[in-house]
Amino acid sequence: MRHRSVRTSRYLVIRKYYRALRQQDALEVNFTVGGGEIERVSQFRYLGRILDDSDDDTHAVQRQLARARSKWSRLSAILKSQGVKSRVAGYFYKAIIQAVLLYGAETWVISEFLMNQLRSFHSRVARYLTGRHTRQKEDGSWLCPPTEEVLEAAGLQTIDEYISRRRQTVRGFVRHRPIYEACRLSTAINRQAVWWRLD
Repeated sequence: MRHRSVRTSRYLVIRKYYRALRQQDALEVNFTVGGGEIERVSQFRYLGRILDDSDDDTHAVQRQLARARSKWSRLSAILKSQGVKSRVAGYFYKAIIQAVLLYGAETWVISEFLMNQLRSFHSRVARYLTGRHTRQKEDGSWLCPPTEEVLEAAGLQTIDEYISRRRQTVRGFVRHRPIYEACRLSTAINRQAVWWRLD
C-alpha cells in the first residue's frame, strides 16, 4: 500500500512540474494588435469584475464582500434609526446589499473558505436584523441561536440558495446555446473547477 502512495505522490510532483513548465512557456508568448504588443497584466477589471490570469475568483468574491460590508454598515444604521421590523429590513438587505454581494456570483467558482466567508456575513446580517446574537448568559455559558432559526425569523434563505438561484437563471439562459454544450463536453486541461460543472 505504501509503495502505491509513494508512486502516486511522485506522479503528482512530476505532473505539477510539467504544468509549471507549460505555464511558464505560455507567459513568454506575446500578442500583438496592429503591430503593437499588448501589455500583459495579471488582473484586469471587466464590467466591474476583477479577472485573474490564474482563473481564480478569490479577488472577485472578496471585492464584492468588501463592497457589501461597506454598504451594509451605512444601511444598517438607517434601518436601526427608523425602527424597521426584521422581515422588512430583510427585504432591504436582499434588494440592496445582496445585489452588491452576489454581483457576478453566477459564474464564481467558490472555495469552501470563501463560501464560509459569505455564509458568515449573511448570518451576521440575519442576527443583526433579528437581534438574536450569540451572547454569554449570567451563568457563564453561551447562548447561540441556530442559524436556520435566525434566517427564518429574518425571512431569508441560506446564501447557498441565493447563489444556486442565480446560477440556475444563467443556465436557463445559456443551456440551449452551442457554446454551453461545447464547454460542458470539453476536456479540462487541468482539474480546476469551472462554473458550468458546478451543481
